[in-house]
Amino acid sequence: MIAAATRLVLASLVVASCGGSDSTSPTNGAIWTSVPSGTTNFLNAVAGTAAFDVWAVGAGGTILHYNGSAWTPTESGTTAILYGVWAASSADVWAVGESSTLLHYNGTNWLTVGAPIVDQTLNSVWGSGPGDVWAVGNNGVILHYDGTSWSTTASGGTALLFNVWGKTGGNVWAVGYDPNGSQAVIMHNTGSGWQPVTINNPGFLTGVWGSSTSDVWAVGSNGTALHYNGVSWASAVSGTIQDLFAIWGSAASNVWAVGSNGAVDRYDGSSWTYQPNGTVHRYGVWGSSATDVWVVGGGGAIFHLSPAD
Repeated sequence: MIAAATRLVLASLVVASCGGSDSTSPTNGAIWTSVPSGTTNFLNAVAGTAAFDVWAVGAGGTILHYNGSAWTPTESGTTAILYGVWAASSADVWAVGESSTLLHYNGTNWLTVGAPIVDQTLNSVWGSGPGDVWAVGNNGVILHYDGTSWSTTASGGTALLFNVWGKTGGNVWAVGYDPNGSQAVIMHNTGSGWQPVTINNPGFLTGVWGSSTSDVWAVGSNGTALHYNGVSWASAVSGTIQDLFAIWGSAASNVWAVGSNGAVDRYDGSSWTYQPNGTVHRYGVWGSSATDVWVVGGGGAIFHLSPAD
């Protein structure tokens, strides 16, 4: 039952590009443009440390790096699908994926790191620093890296955990879906272990991000957008019924969510505005500033928000 549900939910996340092209559209003095990636493999996640140091990962072990002028492929040493990437510095980057894949970049090469689990899909990775890194995956898998080694951490369940993020090392969130209860899942760790948060949402959650410990967003299926104000979670109107896969922001008043069929959604501090652009599925979003935002997706698609000339 869990295996079947896993394939069903993940299918919506790893579907290849459904085609079409994206037009340039103005956004607060900046414009979105399509940028050559050099690959047709779908890209699942993007993250970096600066405008000139950005990583994207995806199918077939694809890892791309942006140096401020162009995206170039990097040898990953694996053909596994990679679902998540996070960078502590230009010489300390983690990527995770299917078959318990854990990769580390040391500034020169990507190296395979042994995981304390086998045959599990890892969907996301995030850290507060080099000695405090979290990875989450299917079947309730939560791993922690203390700067020396990875270990398993109890989640208390078998949910599909799709994304992990925190504002500090002592305040970390994970979101996903429980196929047994047919409910969205939110887990919270404030330093004393992972605890489930009670919500009533039948969909799945695939992205989480916040500007502070009292301003956190989670997004997911059918345009779901939930907001945490430091006390409780509440539903918000996203303006779309498209699945939203990822979320990132530069500030509380500048938040981006992306998803299926060209979905692009922006929150300005008071409301969400739906800004669809093309039909390519978008799986990851990250930026170094409000006017330097990257989105990756199906068919090797990469989009960049930057100031208009």
